[in-house]
Amino acid sequence: MGANEVGDTNTFKWASTGQMLDFFEWAPGEPNGSGKEDAIYLHCWDWVDAHYDFYSPHSICEAPPLKGQSSGSHQNISTDDM
Repeated sequence: MGANEVGDTNTFKWASTGQMLDFFEWAPGEPNGSGKEDAIYLHCWDWVDAHYDFYSPHSICEAPPLKGQSSGSHQNISTDDM
């Protein structure tokens, strides 16, 4: 589960719902789409687009809201919060 690029448009949607991402934290110069980079990963706390086969444990994932948060809320969470 995560986000992936819609065609070659540098726009991204959630794989689980098809909804377009409405929050971004791109690194400078990203997304650059060089060489069909359709996945999103974290690099130094910024987002970069990369190949699906690029090995990284830092992918951007979609998760349900934390208790007491609306579905439109954005915040940093760790796996300890889930």
